[in-house]
Amino acid sequence: MNIIIFMRINKQNKCKQFLGDIISSSSSSPSAGNSSSPNTNVAGDILKGLKKVPPPVVELNENALIDPDIICERDYNTPCPNDYNYIGSIHEDDDEICAPSASYDGPCVGEELNVKDMSEKTKESWSKKCQAFWPCKKCVRNFTSFCPEKWDKVRGSIRSCKPSMLYSGPCKHQMNFSGYNARMLEEWSINCEAWWMCDHINLIGDCPDKDVPITTAATRWRLQNGYQ
Repeated sequence: MNIIIFMRINKQNKCKQFLGDIISSSSSSPSAGNSSSPNTNVAGDILKGLKKVPPPVVELNENALIDPDIICERDYNTPCPNDYNYIGSIHEDDDEICAPSASYDGPCVGEELNVKDMSEKTKESWSKKCQAFWPCKKCVRNFTSFCPEKWDKVRGSIRSCKPSMLYSGPCKHQMNFSGYNARMLEEWSINCEAWWMCDHINLIGDCPDKDVPITTAATRWRLQNGYQ
Protein backbone atom coordinates (compact mmCIF):
# COMPACT_ATOMS: atom_id res chain seq x y z
CA MET A 1 0.00 0.00 0.00
CA ASN A 2 1.33 3.37 -0.98
CA ILE A 3 0.79 6.23 1.49
CA ILE A 4 1.12 9.81 0.28
CA ILE A 5 2.00 12.22 3.07
CA PHE A 6 1.30 15.91 2.72
CA MET A 7 2.29 18.70 5.09
CA ARG A 8 0.68 22.07 4.76
CA ILE A 9 1.32 25.17 6.85
CA ASN A 10 -1.53 27.52 7.75
CA LYS A 11 -2.30 29.85 4.84
CA GLN A 12 -2.72 32.77 7.22
CA ASN A 13 1.02 32.64 7.86
CA LYS A 14 1.63 32.57 4.11
CA CYS A 15 3.85 29.54 4.47
CA LYS A 16 2.93 26.93 1.89
CA GLN A 17 4.93 23.79 2.27
CA PHE A 18 4.63 20.40 0.74
CA LEU A 19 6.30 17.09 1.27
CA GLY A 20 6.20 15.26 -2.01
CA ASP A 21 5.41 11.64 -2.36
CA ILE A 22 7.13 9.90 0.51
CA ILE A 23 6.38 6.26 -0.09
CA SER A 24 6.50 3.53 2.48
CA SER A 25 5.59 -0.01 1.67
CA SER A 26 4.04 -2.45 4.06
CA SER A 27 3.56 -6.07 3.09
CA SER A 28 3.72 -9.34 4.91
CA SER A 29 6.41 -10.98 2.77
CA PRO A 30 7.63 -10.54 -0.79
CA SER A 31 6.16 -12.95 -3.30
CA ALA A 32 8.27 -15.26 -5.34
CA GLY A 33 7.63 -13.21 -8.46
CA ASN A 34 8.62 -9.99 -6.76
CA SER A 35 12.20 -9.97 -5.50
CA SER A 36 12.26 -6.26 -4.45
CA SER A 37 12.34 -5.60 -0.72
CA PRO A 38 9.98 -3.07 0.94
CA ASN A 39 11.26 0.44 1.75
CA THR A 40 11.99 0.56 5.47
CA ASN A 41 13.86 3.91 5.54
CA VAL A 42 10.76 6.05 6.07
CA ALA A 43 12.52 8.47 8.44
CA GLY A 44 15.28 9.06 5.91
CA ASP A 45 12.75 9.83 3.17
CA ILE A 46 10.99 12.32 5.45
CA LEU A 47 14.26 14.12 6.21
CA LYS A 48 15.05 14.32 2.50
CA GLY A 49 11.63 15.82 1.91
CA LEU A 50 12.11 18.40 4.66
CA LYS A 51 15.25 19.67 2.94
CA LYS A 52 13.08 20.81 0.02
CA VAL A 53 10.66 22.75 2.23
CA PRO A 54 11.28 26.53 1.99
CA PRO A 55 11.72 28.49 5.23
CA PRO A 56 8.68 30.37 6.56
CA VAL A 57 8.22 33.99 5.60
CA VAL A 58 8.54 36.30 8.61
CA GLU A 59 6.76 39.64 8.38
CA LEU A 60 7.68 42.32 10.92
CA ASN A 61 5.04 44.63 12.29
CA GLU A 62 6.83 47.93 11.76
CA ASN A 63 4.22 49.77 13.81
CA ALA A 64 5.28 47.77 16.87
CA LEU A 65 8.97 48.61 16.54
CA ILE A 66 10.39 51.12 19.02
CA ASP A 67 13.10 53.61 18.19
CA PRO A 68 15.25 53.93 21.35
CA ASP A 69 16.42 57.37 20.16
CA ILE A 70 12.82 58.64 20.37
CA ILE A 71 11.68 56.86 23.53
CA CYS A 72 14.45 57.20 26.09
CA GLU A 73 15.30 58.89 29.36
CA ARG A 74 16.23 62.47 28.56
CA ASP A 75 19.36 64.03 30.00
CA TYR A 76 17.92 67.25 31.41
CA ASN A 77 21.28 68.13 32.93
CA THR A 78 22.39 69.07 29.42
CA PRO A 79 21.99 72.86 29.11
CA CYS A 80 19.89 72.91 25.94
CA PRO A 81 17.70 70.61 23.86
CA ASN A 82 18.85 69.23 20.53
CA ASP A 83 19.05 71.83 17.73
CA TYR A 84 19.43 74.62 20.31
CA ASN A 85 22.61 76.46 21.24
CA TYR A 86 23.46 77.74 24.70
CA ILE A 87 23.82 81.54 24.68
CA GLY A 88 23.84 82.23 28.40
CA SER A 89 22.82 85.57 29.87
CA ILE A 90 22.09 88.22 27.24
CA HIS A 91 20.17 90.55 29.51
CA GLU A 92 21.02 92.24 32.79
CA ASP A 93 19.62 89.40 34.87
CA ASP A 94 21.16 85.94 35.15
CA ASP A 95 19.08 84.21 32.50
CA GLU A 96 20.24 80.98 30.89
CA ILE A 97 19.20 81.36 27.28
CA CYS A 98 19.11 78.66 24.62
CA ALA A 99 18.55 79.85 21.06
CA PRO A 100 17.33 77.72 18.12
CA SER A 101 20.01 76.82 15.60
CA ALA A 102 19.63 76.88 11.83
CA SER A 103 18.82 73.15 11.85
CA TYR A 104 15.72 73.60 14.03
CA ASP A 105 12.47 73.74 12.03
CA GLY A 106 9.88 73.10 14.74
CA PRO A 107 6.87 75.24 15.72
CA CYS A 108 8.93 77.48 18.04
CA VAL A 109 11.27 78.90 15.40
CA GLY A 110 12.68 82.27 16.44
CA GLU A 111 11.76 81.86 20.11
CA GLU A 112 14.42 81.90 22.81
CA LEU A 113 14.24 79.41 25.65
CA ASN A 114 15.18 80.44 29.17
CA VAL A 115 16.11 77.22 30.96
CA LYS A 116 16.87 78.91 34.28
CA ASP A 117 14.95 77.22 37.11
CA MET A 118 13.03 75.00 34.66
CA SER A 119 11.95 71.72 36.22
CA GLU A 120 12.15 68.43 34.36
CA LYS A 121 8.37 68.41 34.05
CA THR A 122 8.40 71.88 32.50
CA LYS A 123 11.18 70.89 30.10
CA GLU A 124 9.22 67.81 29.10
CA SER A 125 6.09 69.86 28.41
CA TRP A 126 8.06 72.43 26.42
CA SER A 127 9.68 69.65 24.36
CA LYS A 128 6.32 68.24 23.34
CA LYS A 129 5.03 71.70 22.42
CA CYS A 130 8.09 72.79 20.44
CA GLN A 131 9.20 69.36 19.17
CA ALA A 132 12.76 69.84 20.39
CA PHE A 133 14.03 67.22 22.82
CA TRP A 134 16.94 66.97 25.19
CA PRO A 135 19.50 64.31 24.24
CA CYS A 136 19.07 60.76 25.49
CA LYS A 137 20.90 59.85 28.66
CA LYS A 138 23.72 57.48 27.72
CA CYS A 139 24.68 55.14 30.53
CA VAL A 140 24.74 51.51 31.56
CA ARG A 141 21.67 50.74 33.69
CA ASN A 142 21.84 49.04 37.06
CA PHE A 143 19.18 46.37 36.61
CA THR A 144 20.12 44.81 39.94
CA SER A 145 18.21 47.63 41.65
CA PHE A 146 14.87 46.40 42.95
CA CYS A 147 12.70 48.86 41.00
CA PRO A 148 13.07 51.52 38.32
CA GLU A 149 13.20 55.13 39.39
CA LYS A 150 9.83 56.65 40.33
CA TRP A 151 8.53 53.15 41.13
CA ASP A 152 8.12 51.76 44.65
CA LYS A 153 8.84 48.31 46.05
CA VAL A 154 5.80 46.25 47.00
CA ARG A 155 6.27 45.04 50.55
CA GLY A 156 6.48 41.29 51.06
CA SER A 157 7.07 40.56 47.38
CA ILE A 158 10.07 38.85 45.80
CA ARG A 159 10.46 41.58 43.20
CA SER A 160 7.23 43.46 42.56
CA CYS A 161 7.06 47.20 41.95
CA LYS A 162 4.27 49.73 41.57
CA PRO A 163 4.31 53.21 40.03
CA SER A 164 4.61 56.15 42.40
CA MET A 165 2.90 59.53 42.08
CA LEU A 166 6.03 60.88 40.34
CA TYR A 167 5.76 58.41 37.45
CA SER A 168 3.93 59.74 34.37
CA GLY A 169 4.48 56.92 31.87
CA PRO A 170 1.93 54.61 30.22
CA CYS A 171 2.17 51.64 32.64
CA LYS A 172 -0.14 52.16 35.59
CA HIS A 173 -0.28 48.73 37.23
CA GLN A 174 1.88 46.76 39.63
CA MET A 175 4.61 44.72 37.92
CA ASN A 176 6.35 41.52 39.02
CA PHE A 177 9.92 41.36 37.67
CA SER A 178 10.71 37.91 39.06
CA GLY A 179 12.51 35.86 36.41
CA TYR A 180 13.29 38.86 34.20
CA ASN A 181 16.79 39.05 32.75
CA ALA A 182 18.53 42.30 31.76
CA ARG A 183 17.25 42.15 28.18
CA MET A 184 13.65 41.72 29.32
CA LEU A 185 13.98 44.55 31.84
CA GLU A 186 15.43 46.82 29.16
CA GLU A 187 12.55 46.08 26.77
CA TRP A 188 9.96 46.68 29.49
CA SER A 189 11.76 49.89 30.47
CA ILE A 190 11.49 51.30 26.94
CA ASN A 191 7.84 50.27 26.55
CA CYS A 192 6.84 51.79 29.90
CA GLU A 193 9.26 54.75 29.85
CA ALA A 194 10.45 53.81 33.33
CA TRP A 195 14.20 53.81 33.82
CA TRP A 196 16.55 52.07 36.18
CA MET A 197 19.24 54.30 37.66
CA CYS A 198 22.52 54.66 35.82
CA ASP A 199 25.33 52.43 37.02
CA HIS A 200 28.02 54.21 35.03
CA ILE A 201 28.24 56.38 31.95
CA ASN A 202 28.68 54.64 28.61
CA LEU A 203 31.95 56.28 27.62
CA ILE A 204 32.37 54.55 24.28
CA GLY A 205 28.84 54.93 22.94
CA ASP A 206 29.92 57.51 20.34
CA CYS A 207 33.47 56.27 19.92
CA PRO A 208 34.37 55.25 16.35
CA ASP A 209 35.78 51.77 15.89
CA LYS A 210 34.76 50.85 19.44
CA ASP A 211 35.27 47.17 18.59
CA VAL A 212 38.91 47.98 17.68
CA PRO A 213 39.76 50.78 20.16
CA ILE A 214 43.41 51.15 19.09
CA THR A 215 42.65 52.67 15.68
CA THR A 216 43.69 56.24 14.88
CA ALA A 217 40.07 57.46 14.85
CA ALA A 218 39.29 55.89 18.23
CA THR A 219 42.47 57.26 19.81
CA ARG A 220 41.75 60.76 18.47
CA TRP A 221 38.20 60.56 19.87
CA ARG A 222 39.49 59.62 23.35
CA LEU A 223 41.98 62.49 23.30
CA GLN A 224 39.33 65.01 22.24
CA ASN A 225 36.95 63.87 24.96
CA GLY A 226 39.55 63.70 27.71
CA TYR A 227 39.50 59.92 28.16
CA GLN A 228 43.22 59.50 27.42
